[in-house]
Amino acid sequence: EDAPDWQIETVAYAAAYAGEQVRARVFIPKNVSPPLQAVIYVTGAGQFAVRRSTNETHLPFFAHVVRSGRLVIFPIPKGAFERGSTQFLPETSKNGILWRDYSVAWHKDLARTIDYLHTRSDVAHDRIGYLGQSRGAAIAPITLALEDRIKAAVLMIPGQYLAQPAPEVDVFNFAPRVRQPILMLSGRYDFIFPEKRSQLPFFDRLGTPVSQKRRVAFVSGHNIPPNEMI
Repeated sequence: EDAPDWQIETVAYAAAYAGEQVRARVFIPKNVSPPLQAVIYVTGAGQFAVRRSTNETHLPFFAHVVRSGRLVIFPIPKGAFERGSTQFLPETSKNGILWRDYSVAWHKDLARTIDYLHTRSDVAHDRIGYLGQSRGAAIAPITLALEDRIKAAVLMIPGQYLAQPAPEVDVFNFAPRVRQPILMLSGRYDFIFPEKRSQLPFFDRLGTPVSQKRRVAFVSGHNIPPNEMI
């Protein structure tokens, strides 16, 4: 697909489980010479309720990142958009086995996405970043702790879940092992991730050195004003 500022490629690569495939959309900025910095984008819980990813790609939340000259890859994880089913929904309990199994699959999908980026000659393999929004930011420490191929991350409106998942996929156990530079953007009146009970514990627990992590709080809820976010 072609747009004024970028070209979109739809790609697929093997998942690390059960013979499935991961589909992804790759946004390639125009008039920028490779090798390109690459950013992996992971969106929020709504992706598990919607069966088409068209809206996410037609008016992408991350347009400003592509316009800055970076390639953005938007993988569709297990249970989301076109890979969705009635088995896993946004309200699926975080305490159960289903959440654990899907969390493992999500990490594997992201690891395979990095594998795929390493096959592209137009990508700077040592300059891969992560952009997560809402749930995509809240679960990020699992992959950030396990993947040193990701060099920096921007986490939009994340927090520590008040429900406690199985220990093997509990972000609380992974956050201290995160070392990448982090920019965290939050809404002070976030009703999903309250500031004192969720946002601040999440930020404080990240193992990133204090000099390399920054939290910016806006007078907003579970959203960030677009101009300030950009």
